[in-house]
Amino acid sequence: MLRIAWRYYRNRPKERTARYRLLYYLAQGESRKGNSPGALRLFLEIEEFARHIDEPCFLGAVYLRIGDIYWSEHNFTHAYRYYREARGRFMRAEKEMHMAEASLGMAVSALRMHDLTRACRDCSTALELADDMHNEPLIRKSLGCFALLYVVADTIRIPEDLLCRIERTVLRDTTAFGMCTRAHTQLLRNRPTDALHSVDKAARRSLRDAERNIPATRIRRHG
Repeated sequence: MLRIAWRYYRNRPKERTARYRLLYYLAQGESRKGNSPGALRLFLEIEEFARHIDEPCFLGAVYLRIGDIYWSEHNFTHAYRYYREARGRFMRAEKEMHMAEASLGMAVSALRMHDLTRACRDCSTALELADDMHNEPLIRKSLGCFALLYVVADTIRIPEDLLCRIERTVLRDTTAFGMCTRAHTQLLRNRPTDALHSVDKAARRSLRDAERNIPATRIRRHG
């Protein structure tokens, strides 16, 4: 259906906005299929158009997706730049949730670039926004990022109140992400044996989740 709609709008240059919004969904489809180069090519084409219209939220979403692709390709410098551009556009549009997501993207990119100062600053921004919105999923992601950050920065001690808050957050979290965060807190408490146990549980949980999704994936592919 998306391809049919694309052919319709491709021959109607006056409907350019609808055309590029549709192209955005086509690019997302390519990304979900694992075609990162194809998705990136489409997103960059959309970016060229979107920079000339006054829709900061749409352009922010485009930048966020481009950042995700560069992150997946381990180009963390480019990923950081696009996440930062996304946050700037979402700030203009006053979209706090998307600002927090972009800030987290900046934080993990900076962490992979070994820039701990920027990583800490961006993670703090994400957590502050998440707290203001009382957005629990984003709060857990931000706290998980902090736990990882302080494990990597083993020469800097994590504030005790922050570590206690992270521990409370993952106390009953049985997701793979939650168990990985618990492992990081256990490392920060100098309990490596407990941390290895949590990592093993996280790996087994990820495997179960993947197996649970296989039938649905096959149905989508062959239905």
